[in-house]
Amino acid sequence: MVNVFVACPERCETGGIELLHQLCWELNQQADICAKMWYIAKQLNNPQPERYTKAYGCNYIVTDSPDSDAVLIFPEIWAKKIERFKNNRSIIFWESVDNYKKWTGRDAVPKEYNRILHLTQSFYASDFLIKSGIDAKQIIYTGDYINPAYLSNMSVTERSDIVLYNPKKGMDFTEQIISRMPDVTFMPICNLTQTQIISLMDSSKLYIDFGEHPGKDRMPRESASRGCCIITDREGSAKYRDDVNIPEEYKFDRDSKNLPAICEKIREVLKHYETCKSDFDGYRQSIRHERHQFQEGIKALAKRIYQPRFSIIIPAFNAENHIRKALKSIKMQIFRDFELIIVCDSCTDNTESIAREYTDKVFTVENHCDGPTRNRGIEEAKGDYILFMDDDDWWIHEYVLTELDRKLREENEPDILCFSFIFKDWLYARPQLPTGGYWIATWNKAWKRTSIGDSRFGNVRSKSDVQFHRQMFSKRLRVVEFDALMYYYNWLRKGSQTEIDRRK
Repeated sequence: MVNVFVACPERCETGGIELLHQLCWELNQQADICAKMWYIAKQLNNPQPERYTKAYGCNYIVTDSPDSDAVLIFPEIWAKKIERFKNNRSIIFWESVDNYKKWTGRDAVPKEYNRILHLTQSFYASDFLIKSGIDAKQIIYTGDYINPAYLSNMSVTERSDIVLYNPKKGMDFTEQIISRMPDVTFMPICNLTQTQIISLMDSSKLYIDFGEHPGKDRMPRESASRGCCIITDREGSAKYRDDVNIPEEYKFDRDSKNLPAICEKIREVLKHYETCKSDFDGYRQSIRHERHQFQEGIKALAKRIYQPRFSIIIPAFNAENHIRKALKSIKMQIFRDFELIIVCDSCTDNTESIAREYTDKVFTVENHCDGPTRNRGIEEAKGDYILFMDDDDWWIHEYVLTELDRKLREENEPDILCFSFIFKDWLYARPQLPTGGYWIATWNKAWKRTSIGDSRFGNVRSKSDVQFHRQMFSKRLRVVEFDALMYYYNWLRKGSQTEIDRRK
């Protein structure tokens, strides 16, 4: 289970704050993730607005020292806090490009941010990150969605010649429009309850927005969903068709020379509302699809942040007659925080179908070589530690992972943990050889994934673990011995590659 803390300003109610609660709620719908709102303080009473508690039911935590194993998600205004919590895995959620620049004083993101994941609420933000040098693979577009209340059926059929606007943004330009049209009713959306806002939108014909668009703003979408036509400028996210998906004829550069054309467009909408309304059908349809799109983005995020304790890799070749014993020894483990990766190499029997009974992480390759097959498993692994198992071996009891996890934590997370095994008529093999070296085997060790780095198995048919073993131990990593019996090595099983090589 991965703990995720979504950092959030306390006692605030804005569209951006609500989006952070939506993010937390959707993360909790994913397997293996426990998400909480996180208020960064030592002591704080009632930090979460009651409205969000009722709507999303997110648990929260108040702390200045989050757990070191927790994944931290920061809104872009707090991007610099990543430097304060260096021991945690961090993610930035980009709700606003403009607010990032304002709060951080930066016009681009630092190069070191390429190592972390970025969630983007707008294509404007995605484009900003790419232009700043962030790898597109590190960017997950989620978008967001408006409150479902704005998508409910409309109760009002008669509309008045009312033009709505947000008085908190772009007022210098909006006031110029209002002064040129004294015969038109302009109404600000402010100091109203959600019910009152919906009622006002239902009785109006047009919403205009000539302010900044630091992200994909909610009010244009809310107004459109209630049947209003929309006119905007081309600032920020509004210049991106994927963010503000309205016809170009309803977008204007925020320039005083365009005021006559803007006023003419407003009058056209008010006079021919029913005709103009249909121009926004595609926009409304995309708005209704946003929640599904957001959920898909969160699913993609969950796959990236889930980091199991162990990744168990089994290279398999025509193993239908013996692989079940290996898989059952894994399935019986009491400790469940692991992923099982099976790489079927050139199998012509039922190995793959048997493997899929135990895990959905089954990959097929045509290497005819166990080295590259193991390498494929390493590339897919996400665990803190990697454990290898041959398809004809097995773990000897159900507490193997429990004991390994305990020992790794007790020894402060070493690079390699060597444990005991048995083989050939139950001969006992301790972690270290009498000569002082270590058994050249991959399956009696837990390998720290980050310590493996670019080390890989050789492209040889058998005994590829010799090269890998030498690569790893030449790094002078911290090795810990654990004289506890874990593994049965089915030495010289008839038909195994080792047995065939011996006969040759």
